[in-house]
Amino acid sequence: MLNKDAYIQEAYTGLLDFAGRFSGNTTDFFAATALHTDTDSYTPEIERVSLMTMHASKGLEFPVAFIAGCEETLIPHRNPDREENDFREERRLFYVAMTRAMERLYLTHARKRRIYGRQFDRKVSPFVEDIETQLKIDESPRLKKKKSEKQQPVQLKLF
Repeated sequence: MLNKDAYIQEAYTGLLDFAGRFSGNTTDFFAATALHTDTDSYTPEIERVSLMTMHASKGLEFPVAFIAGCEETLIPHRNPDREENDFREERRLFYVAMTRAMERLYLTHARKRRIYGRQFDRKVSPFVEDIETQLKIDESPRLKKKKSEKQQPVQLKLF
């Protein structure tokens, strides 16, 4: 299998290099492997988009941050199978995510969302509603105005 796939060879070599740092101490190796998170491999010098959970973003800062899905039942997350949801913890986590942005923060939400094959109207998260109005700028896409009735459409020729 190693000889057939260069990607697997590279991954195997990387694993051996990583394991070599522990000088045969398997306990430390497994502990480091189990505790490794995506933020451990985050490199701020590399210009790229980093997609992560709000939990994983703790302690990091970005020039621009996007928080997607700012809708009721998503933020704050509400599990319909559980009656108890920690609203205060969800608000704290949302605040932590917002403070990851150093220069610009974008909060996005959908007006309609398809969930399990059904389309639902969505409401903006109450956390977004709680943000002071003067701190928000609505950059929602706007529908173009229809051309006046007086202008006749121009038929383009194919040949």
